[in-house]
Amino acid sequence: MQSSVDVLSAALIVSTSWLIAVRYIASAVKWLSFQSLMLALMTSAIAYETHRVELYWIALLTLVIKAWIIPMILYRVLKRVGINRQAQIVASRDKLILGVLIMWIIGYYVIPTGNVLGGSHIFLAVSIGMLLSGVLVMVTHQKALMQGMGLIVIENGLFLAALSTSLGMPLLVDIGIFIDVLVVVILIAFLTLRMDEEFSSMHIGKLRRLRG
Repeated sequence: MQSSVDVLSAALIVSTSWLIAVRYIASAVKWLSFQSLMLALMTSAIAYETHRVELYWIALLTLVIKAWIIPMILYRVLKRVGINRQAQIVASRDKLILGVLIMWIIGYYVIPTGNVLGGSHIFLAVSIGMLLSGVLVMVTHQKALMQGMGLIVIENGLFLAALSTSLGMPLLVDIGIFIDVLVVVILIAFLTLRMDEEFSSMHIGKLRRLRG
């Protein structure tokens, strides 16, 4: 299983890094869907190795909700407001790429070497890097949809951390988390549509004008 975990971990690093530095929001949605697909495959691989049936259900929920339904919702919003909307950022892409590299380095060095899923130190390190990268997305991007995707990346990082340390949480807890994430995405979608109707913009600075 070690080789498959390493390959999937590399795929998570690539997808998260490109998601942060994309020029268009539609591209970020594609990378978010790919990231969730890799998480589903990783969960399935661990389920096969550990013979835990509930992990297959969690993998299926990850595939259906995070890799299919959530991207579909985001694409529908983008189709309404303009599919070619740019991902507006507060820093240059060179600085963002440097920031992403720092996040991965921090994720690697803050995790002590130990028996994590058969000694896969990189597995937990990637989860920390994803969590920090999700925070970086929320800090550096100014469009509401990108903020929402940053939140999902953070949740994916937490999901991966739980998977790597304790083989995930109980199935009912994971179902509740999936529902919460889906509700948050739906709320962000409605908020984005409202902002576009009122201001023809998805910039989060416009939120202050929606009060009252």
